[in-house]
Amino acid sequence: MLKKWIKTNPKRVLAIAIFSIILQVFSTTSYYLVNPMLNAIMDGKFQLFITIIISKFVVDQIANGSLSYGTYLYEVQTQDFYHSLRKQNLKFYTEDPSALSDMENELTSDLDLLDENYFMQVFIAFNNFLYVICVSIALFSYNWILVFYSFLIAIISLLIPKLFKRSTTHATNQITKSNSKYLENLHQWITALNEVRRYSIGKQLLKDTSNSGQKLERSEISQQKVIAFSTFCQNLIELFGIFGIPVIAGVLYFHNKVQFGTIVAAGYLANGIFSSLSEALSALTIARSTHEVRQKLNKHSQKGSELSINQLKTIKIKNGKVKFNDNKVLSYDFELNYGDHILVTGLSGSGKSTLLKIITGQQKLSSGSIEYLNFKDKSKKFNLNQLGYLPQENVLFPGTILENITMFNNKLDTKAETVIDDMQIAKDLSKFSDGMYTKIDPNNTTLSGGQKQKIFLARALVHQSAILLLDESLSAIDQKTSTLIIKRLLKEQTVLLVAHNLSSIQRSLFTKEIHLREED
Repeated sequence: MLKKWIKTNPKRVLAIAIFSIILQVFSTTSYYLVNPMLNAIMDGKFQLFITIIISKFVVDQIANGSLSYGTYLYEVQTQDFYHSLRKQNLKFYTEDPSALSDMENELTSDLDLLDENYFMQVFIAFNNFLYVICVSIALFSYNWILVFYSFLIAIISLLIPKLFKRSTTHATNQITKSNSKYLENLHQWITALNEVRRYSIGKQLLKDTSNSGQKLERSEISQQKVIAFSTFCQNLIELFGIFGIPVIAGVLYFHNKVQFGTIVAAGYLANGIFSSLSEALSALTIARSTHEVRQKLNKHSQKGSELSINQLKTIKIKNGKVKFNDNKVLSYDFELNYGDHILVTGLSGSGKSTLLKIITGQQKLSSGSIEYLNFKDKSKKFNLNQLGYLPQENVLFPGTILENITMFNNKLDTKAETVIDDMQIAKDLSKFSDGMYTKIDPNNTTLSGGQKQKIFLARALVHQSAILLLDESLSAIDQKTSTLIIKRLLKEQTVLLVAHNLSSIQRSLFTKEIHLREED
């Protein structure tokens, strides 16, 4: 993900790096000037002392300016990256049938988590490591022993984050999971507020959401405990460095190896090097803990190339089983081939709708396998969004009946007129003064269940797919009309219809009937 952040604007990233280098070089120089400043005092050179003081002031201002502008550029770069990431994920969710709470979680809390616990931490670590390098060079100019001791402490410090990597990763993942469950729970209650008011169950809403919120709070506290203990260990190592460097510098002074000012300057630099090293390693520990969050946010852009549904010949489920929380198990051994016209029947709860969800990728198998084969009988990845799938619960949009059929694509208007006749909608449209141009209010529509189903069927035919998967799409339509519609649907190449109330004549129109049974 860091590579994509860089690619968002490489020139800006280069500028950020340059300003970071300037910041750390001048920050180190500021502390380095303490040595000649104190030596000037010891030697009674007042004019040199004033010159060094003024120089130190100028150096500090350059460092502050570099910090401010470098931070500004970092924020601009990060927000540009988030903008592209939001667009990428929104595109995925408009094409892929996934839970709304997943999208809300990824586009809000996960991005906030990524901002605070990854990109900002990497930025902090980068600047602190630069500072450590600059200070090491400064110490080396005094005496190599100071650098050797610094690196010894540094090596020990580098081992600390590895000890806590698994714990911090687990704690961060728990926050993401708890937050996702909290948002999903909140969404479920909010979408049913009318029912909450009708049955006066506001107390249950507060209790349920409060429990989810407490789990989220406990996850965050748990993460802070791990980070706090890791920081404590890091600070302990840091103390050995902070106190060790001035002591070594003092010993070198009494052996006439360094000047007096080196003792104080080395102390300042030691404090900077080990606090920076501690902060950098702590930041990297936090950044690494976001590994799974980054993988999740990045998954939509890493999808491999998928073949068109037009190249799909066979869908095959072998020894498929789906297990539910109530210990219910549904089993499937199923095959759909190009050109099949299959009717799926069975009692309620036998798994008819679940079968379609498995085929479309919305339901994962607990065991067994599902394969999608091309016309060379090779297992491939296909774009399952191109399947002509009509679930039981479908959606009307604010707009005209025609727009709900064409999905606001006016290039399909002419084709829609033919499909309207095929789906027996013309008679229904005659009841409306504006016909197919009648406006629909999804929240207050006068359309009957059968009329809605005809619109959804027309929508599926207009947006032609090589495979039609229809879940109880004729249940509200009378038998005579549904027979005419079935005959038209079966002119399509491959059709799988889930139904339970078809007549023997209607069932005979299909090439195969599969009757599902619930397991005992």
